[in-house]
Amino acid sequence: MMSRKSMLKYMVSTIAVVSFSSTVQAEHHFHTPYIGIEAIQTNQNFAVDYGKNIFYKNPQNYGVLAGIKFYQGLGVEVGYEFQPKQTQDYTVFAGQQEPGGSPLIGNESEAGTAAYKAKHPYIGLTAEYRSDFNVGKGKLKLQALIGASATRVTAYNTRLVVDGTIQVPPDVHTYSRRRLVPMARVAAYCNLTSDLIFGLSVHYRNMSKFKIISAQVEPTYTIKMKDAIGIGAAFIYQFKF
Repeated sequence: MMSRKSMLKYMVSTIAVVSFSSTVQAEHHFHTPYIGIEAIQTNQNFAVDYGKNIFYKNPQNYGVLAGIKFYQGLGVEVGYEFQPKQTQDYTVFAGQQEPGGSPLIGNESEAGTAAYKAKHPYIGLTAEYRSDFNVGKGKLKLQALIGASATRVTAYNTRLVVDGTIQVPPDVHTYSRRRLVPMARVAAYCNLTSDLIFGLSVHYRNMSKFKIISAQVEPTYTIKMKDAIGIGAAFIYQFKF
């Protein structure tokens, strides 16, 4: 697993490479900086028997972003996307199981509560195309982003009732892991004013890289996430000099 220091070095080196290449190749230096906010409705599912139907699968993500163009339609963007804690109650019966645990048999049943949250600081390269369609106060713009996020996921599930017996104290399993995750975004933008932009986007993040083993043993549980897909809406302010 990549350490926090290694992730920071990766991000810094990526920014340095982009900055150097743009200075060498571009006739015009950095221009058209922008900042924005975004809300993303995400589908974040878990693998069967490893958290599916136990953890909430349709969280709302929120993000802030900033970017700049360095040559024609090419640019670089950094951002911070976060997923607030999502909690839901669950029940498992015979033939089902706690995340990565042993299947229940006979008349066994368990009930509890589960929650998780995530943070996604990211950096990416953008490519923009200005179409011939007039929308709002200008041309419709299409943008693609390819990048990576230093994603951290923390989660827990708590067994509150086992075979009708309330657990005192409850049996808690916690999970935490950080990974460098590939991500992509495709968006369409239109100007509401000369400076204010509205956009709709589709997001992809390679969350299937996450397999997290619980910190507790006896028993040890494991959660496995699936790739996340989301639909976002953003408001962006573009600076002009």
